[in-house]
Amino acid sequence: MRVITSKSAKQALAPADAEQAVNDPDRVPRDAYTRSGEAREAIIGVTEHRRLVVVVYTQRAGRIRVVTAWPATGRDLRAYREAGR
Repeated sequence: MRVITSKSAKQALAPADAEQAVNDPDRVPRDAYTRSGEAREAIIGVTEHRRLVVVVYTQRAGRIRVVTAWPATGRDLRAYREAGR
C-alpha cells in the first residue's frame, strides 16, 4: 500500500517507518476520530527494524496520507501485546 507522508509528520520517524507500520500485517487499530469532516484512523505497527510506532492517517483518493507518527509509548506497547502480537 502506498503511503504519502505530510509535512506535519513528526521528525522523530522517517517516512519509511510510518509506511512500514501501516503495512504491518499484525498492526493493531487504535481509536479513530474525525477532524474537519475527514475521518482519521490510527494504528500501532512494527517497522522492519522491530521499532513499534503509532501512525495516524487518513485515506484520500485511494491512498493513505500519514497525518502524524511517533514512537510507541508503554501504553501502546501494552495494547499491542494484549492484541496478541
